[in-house]
Amino acid sequence: LFLCSPLSSGITGEVLHVDCGYNIMAF
Repeated sequence: LFLCSPLSSGITGEVLHVDCGYNIMAF
């Protein structure tokens, strides 16, 4: 949900890369 928040729009690039990696490893 944090990624969908407008506050993360500025750092969505970095967060997405890191989050995607963790999500793939988690799932």
